Amino acid sequence: MANNTGTADFTSGTGVKTFSIGMTPTWMQLFIHASGCKPTQGFIYGGNQYSLSDETSNPVAKALQVKDTSGTIVFEGTWTSFASSQVNFNVTTNTLGTPRILMVFGN
Repeated sequence: MANNTGTADFTSGTGVKTFSIGMTPTWMQLFIHASGCKPTQGFIYGGNQYSLSDETSNPVAKALQVKDTSGTIVFEGTWTSFASSQVNFNVTTNTLGTPRILMVFGN
């Protein structure tokens, strides 16, 4: 069993985002903190994905969901796969710009 950590810099815009991470994981935790936004945690385990985007909302079935301090979703997307030492996401909302995400992952 191996694990590691790293960061991902999402490019602006929406669509497919792929990051090379040096191994093919089976699970991942995502931590997103951005200026003017509520801290977010995302989780990918056993093929399921969820995120906690603020202190009062229920988890949503998306690995990525960031809300600004007024509660508006400014960054959102789903995890699509772990393949060939990469993690793949599909970003559907991005008015946040280029968020940096801390990733913790393993297999």
